[in-house]
Amino acid sequence: MRNASEGALTAKVAEHFRTMQSHGTAACEAKSGYGLTVADELKSLRAIRAAADETGMAVFPTFLGAHAIPEEHRQDPDAWVDCLCDEALPAVVESGLARAADVFIEGHAFSLARAEKYLQCAADLGLALRVHVDQFEDLGGTEMAVGLGAESVDHLEVLSDAGLGSLATSSRTVAGLLPAVPHFLRQKEDAPGRNLLRAGVRCFVASDFNPGSSLISNLVEVAHFARIRQRFSPLEALAGMTIWASASLQADADWGRIAPGTRARFTHLDLPSLDHFGYLLGESPGRLIVADEGADSA
Repeated sequence: MRNASEGALTAKVAEHFRTMQSHGTAACEAKSGYGLTVADELKSLRAIRAAADETGMAVFPTFLGAHAIPEEHRQDPDAWVDCLCDEALPAVVESGLARAADVFIEGHAFSLARAEKYLQCAADLGLALRVHVDQFEDLGGTEMAVGLGAESVDHLEVLSDAGLGSLATSSRTVAGLLPAVPHFLRQKEDAPGRNLLRAGVRCFVASDFNPGSSLISNLVEVAHFARIRQRFSPLEALAGMTIWASASLQADADWGRIAPGTRARFTHLDLPSLDHFGYLLGESPGRLIVADEGADSA
């Protein structure tokens, strides 16, 4: 990422967006998080914006500078947190390149205290909050994220009862389920999707498309994993990818449903019935994407 030119990154992101569009995706969240310097994170966000303009993908950009502690800061992680708060986040806000900030809370990434400092700084600067949490170990991150008013908490494979309870009482935070990730990482644990639904928690379903843990960009294939691993019904999987996904981005007034006044973007799937959504692994039934001419990137 650091060695790649901005033009090369833009071309690669545009290639990914076109692949996603070929499978029926009309809007997505896209994150930085692999450059791990202020300059390279901004370069990543600019590439995302340029690729969105080039392809017509509607993109909700997120700054994930707090994805990992870069090697040069391993001996002093607090120095990287200070850099994120004092330099990176203000630069992101000034440039207008992202609407939200994300952090990976894990023992090998960001501690609860460091994550809270970063998230509070992001919130003070006016960025929405989205949090990677409870993937491998429970550090209390879900409860903290809900308390800070985060839009979403993603992964949740080892979500505790306390974390589930905090989500059940929240009117804002949406649970992000990434059912292809445990498959790619050969994990035994899955996020407790059915328990979350029973508790009345809104759950979105996403690909987590990335080179480390989920190299899958076809949401219909992700629906298969939601049905098999999460035991979601076809309708629950579809709702997770539409209305609840847009709700997690505070965009459900315009996106994720077909109704008067919403954006006219929808995909026709060539399937016999809704029961076939995510039924056959490897299918790509998207046949027609209908879009209004004024639907620009978010």
